[in-house]
Amino acid sequence: PAERMPHTGQFLEQLVGGIGSAPSIVAVGAGVFPRLIPCDSLPALRTYLARDRDAVAMRALQAGAAWRADGRLAARHWNAADGWQGALDAAGVERFDLALLLKLVPVVQRREPGLVATLGNVPARRLIVSGSREAMVKRRIIADRETGLLTAFAQRFDWLVVNRFETVDEVGLVLERAA
Repeated sequence: PAERMPHTGQFLEQLVGGIGSAPSIVAVGAGVFPRLIPCDSLPALRTYLARDRDAVAMRALQAGAAWRADGRLAARHWNAADGWQGALDAAGVERFDLALLLKLVPVVQRREPGLVATLGNVPARRLIVSGSREAMVKRRIIADRETGLLTAFAQRFDWLVVNRFETVDEVGLVLERAA
């Protein structure tokens, strides 16, 4: 998102640390942010699937993926109601190594709570979720509220919090499957 742009370097540093050596990543609600991911500094990364219900953003990413021409980035129009099978098939995996739900869980929780279960049951070994530090409209700090919502999400869907991060714009949790 645009509000992240002034501090993109700081956020990417935190994100790359959380990505580690994950060979397969699915980013849900990705927008065009995957264009900023330093794929070349992630040698283990084989597949980065971007999924978003914004068809225009996905077409822009598809163009970027074609330009990269290395087969690592793929983008597709997607809604949580579609489920996960198509994404798994596209990646050729039974489960992703990492899922990114950046600034997505709080928004879906507020706008479409019926889809939260799909997000919580993402077929991934590790999950990075984040929320905003500041409300966009009212310009007040909401970091505690967002962190609480993310923590409750993790508990509800049996994810363990293995790390936390905070940047100027964002709060986040790195989660792993409890079982």
